Amino acid sequence: MADWKDELPALVALSDADAAAAIRTMTVTETVAAVTGQEIFEATTQADYTALTSAQKSLFHAIIAMASIRVAGANTRAALLAMFAAGTDTRANLVALQTRTVSKYSNPPHAGDVAAARAIQ
Repeated sequence: MADWKDELPALVALSDADAAAAIRTMTVTETVAAVTGQEIFEATTQADYTALTSAQKSLFHAIIAMASIRVAGANTRAALLAMFAAGTDTRANLVALQTRTVSKYSNPPHAGDVAAARAIQ
């Protein structure tokens, strides 16, 4: 994993506090391995759910009852894609569940950390 100190040369014109704030706002997108049934339920619109057949609703209920749903699981993915057609809000919402935006650094700095790092560079 990268070190937040590597960002300092690009932030030389900023004060210690502003540099620390800039680093704390840096994010990356990561692929999600699994989601919960609750997340899939919340991603599903009422209109798209209502349009499902009885058999699709039964399968949908089975999927959201799972404790953890593998995003890349071939069977689950195929079932959900078959239920929610391209262009539906639910499909767009489910696609969005595949990634998350997270802080770039697990332990981002504060102004004092930036000052100390700059002092030894």
